[in-house]
Amino acid sequence: MEWVLITGASRGIGSGIARKLARKGFGLILWSRTESDLNELADDYRSLGAQIRVATVDVSNSNSVTTAGTATLDGIESLRGCILNAGAATFGNILNFSDDDWRTTIATNLDGAFFTLKVALPLLEKCPFSQIIGMGSQSAIFAFENQSGYCASKWGLSGLIETVRREKRANGIRITNLVMGGVDTFFRGKKPGDRPGSLTIDEVSSVVETLFAMPLNVEVREIHLSSMLNTFGPFPEFYKGK
Repeated sequence: MEWVLITGASRGIGSGIARKLARKGFGLILWSRTESDLNELADDYRSLGAQIRVATVDVSNSNSVTTAGTATLDGIESLRGCILNAGAATFGNILNFSDDDWRTTIATNLDGAFFTLKVALPLLEKCPFSQIIGMGSQSAIFAFENQSGYCASKWGLSGLIETVRREKRANGIRITNLVMGGVDTFFRGKKPGDRPGSLTIDEVSSVVETLFAMPLNVEVREIHLSSMLNTFGPFPEFYKGK
């Protein structure tokens, strides 16, 4: 059994990826802060024949991550993949941006990836050509007004996983930084359908599914992913139709 760890797995992109990989026969370790949604989805994935392990985790807390790792990784000899998907964001002008909002954004998006990697890497090293996929953002390339915390966290995530690439490539670990434009998901309190023209959950999940189907010696190092019906970065460039 090949196992994949997914953070932020209870809804949105995380749940979309989990469903795709469950249908491909992967065993899934699903972490999320929302226990009720997670358990309901886990039962659904098990109906597809997948082996599922779940844990309620606050990835911004190292003790929570360590506890979840002990509970869900017990007896698993190796990990085929780790998807760093858990995320948070509060937007606002830096002068009005509270210390708590800054800490929450950085702690979830950057600290959470760091804590998760420290738990996952020993098992990823035991699977030849395992994969780490960081769910990045255009905010790691372009600076957007009122997004100081989010941009800083996503720039930091890019730096973190690139450093891990340098340290662990000789161990056979492949790393992809998936740099996305706008996605029509639950991000910042919205729901699918609120962002017409953006990438859909299914579209992003399909890209991740494709990454797991690539030849084992192929490392897709970075993908810039955007909808033709929306912009990427601050540029007004999108298909307007004929």
